[in-house]
Amino acid sequence: MDLGLKDKKAFVGGGSRGIGKAIALELAREGCDVVIASRTQSALEETAKEIEDITGRKVIPMVLDVTSREYVDRV
Repeated sequence: MDLGLKDKKAFVGGGSRGIGKAIALELAREGCDVVIASRTQSALEETAKEIEDITGRKVIPMVLDVTSREYVDRV
């Protein structure tokens, strides 16, 4: 399916596992570079590498806790 997303940028919260990971993977398959955010650095790095290896797209892992104003302001 071509959603017209080639070379766009996407941000996915909760992107290290589950539905967020699946969404990030599909966006990358559609041609997006993706920022994935979650609270766990190790899970983010593992997921980013996995998606990059599958799709060849750039995936940036970002530690983010939406309950912390400091983290949200950084984004």
